[in-house]
Amino acid sequence: MVARAGELPEELLLAPLQYCAIETWVSFALTCKLFSRWFEDRIFWISALKSTKRLRPIACPFHQDLSKCSLEELQEIGRRTLRLERNWSSPRPSMVGPLRSIELSVRHLDAIFQVPGTELYLMHSRREASLFCVDAKEGKLVAGPLGASSWILDVSPGQDDPGKYSMGLLLSGWDHSSIAIACLEYGLGEGKDEVKLSYTFRRLLDEGSRYWAIFMTRELVGVMVNPAQNHEEDRLGILAYNIASEVQTMIETDIAPPVSIFRFIWSY
Repeated sequence: MVARAGELPEELLLAPLQYCAIETWVSFALTCKLFSRWFEDRIFWISALKSTKRLRPIACPFHQDLSKCSLEELQEIGRRTLRLERNWSSPRPSMVGPLRSIELSVRHLDAIFQVPGTELYLMHSRREASLFCVDAKEGKLVAGPLGASSWILDVSPGQDDPGKYSMGLLLSGWDHSSIAIACLEYGLGEGKDEVKLSYTFRRLLDEGSRYWAIFMTRELVGVMVNPAQNHEEDRLGILAYNIASEVQTMIETDIAPPVSIFRFIWSY
């Protein structure tokens, strides 16, 4: 006896889709009227978004708990994820939605990072040697100034945690260089709309050395360094700090750095 698709358990029908992105889920649900009822099912959207998340980012903060979202919120995340994928996979991606201009009280800001899934941006002012947080949706500064340096030479990959985003910065000023971890906390306060900008780590660096290529993990932050005073004997070193204890470790190597690195550093 041959069973019709509508007679099979939903769990069996949806099982192969657990390894597919959301566009496959939607296409499958559109194959007949019987399956289209899944568009009004929270479990369908949660499963589709979680499956997609294993393959690529979806249109919400990385740590957002999808199980706490309403049906309308899940549908909106799904629609935005589909629109973004269609746009980025097209031969000529284009701007989605109207362009917006924001008038801020601080001018000449450079973007450092955007908190994934939000409209919060960490910005740097070379003129004021400070960091600021901009909420693009509200069109205003929501945190800062936080004293930095006139130049940011390098940034590390970011650390994305629930309600918090951190990034290592290699800072350079007129008098010294330093490494710092800028932390942006959001969703604070009773209204869940407060933002806090701070450093969770900052350390001045020796003036006699040259630094580049900052890196950061959950336990360590550090930079590549050339500590030699005689530049004819340049050798790479790795300067690392334990974030919790601030204990410093220098790892020496016998590797000569590329000349192009120093040309770039000395241009600053």
